Amino acid sequence: MSEYVIVRINAKLIPDYQISYNTQSKQYAKSRVTSWAEIDKATDKKIILILDAASLYQTKVKIPSKSEEIIRQSLPFALEEQLSNDIEDNHYAYVSENEQLTVTVIAKSILDEINNQLAKYKINCRQLYSEIYSVPTTENAISFCQIDDYCIVNKQNLGTTIASTQCETYSKLCGKQQTILFNEDGKSLSGKDD
Repeated sequence: MSEYVIVRINAKLIPDYQISYNTQSKQYAKSRVTSWAEIDKATDKKIILILDAASLYQTKVKIPSKSEEIIRQSLPFALEEQLSNDIEDNHYAYVSENEQLTVTVIAKSILDEINNQLAKYKINCRQLYSEIYSVPTTENAISFCQIDDYCIVNKQNLGTTIASTQCETYSKLCGKQQTILFNEDGKSLSGKDD
């Protein structure tokens, strides 16, 4: 039996809510949390953090090498023009697929603060993801998950967060493709083509 605690961390690096999930019973319970101290730290549960999508930068890039060392050295320079801060101030994580890299960039200051909070509250966590991965998507589709007054956008595992009022405009800017809209309970609100 595996139990997970999935914790959403907002742009101010404060937990918003946690979801306890049991893979055997397929049951979950969502609860609000307002501090790192409130996170369920039971030793038999795996903790996964999902970070506000606007706190990360995600993109795809091609680096024609299979050498991990060359990729690690080249990646910051391949993205330098796309980043708003110095390349040395970031941490780079990637998944490689046939020379195509899906890259996530996070400021070292954000990662350091998260690690400090994990250490301070003795939280054992080795997984941090962008919240866009909590929104299902398919090829050639753009998915929106409405939560309160904002939406998480996932377009083939690249995305961000936007104000709910901007979903229609964002969808039009992405071109003609299927638009999928979810609410925060995971219920599909639409599945029509634009």
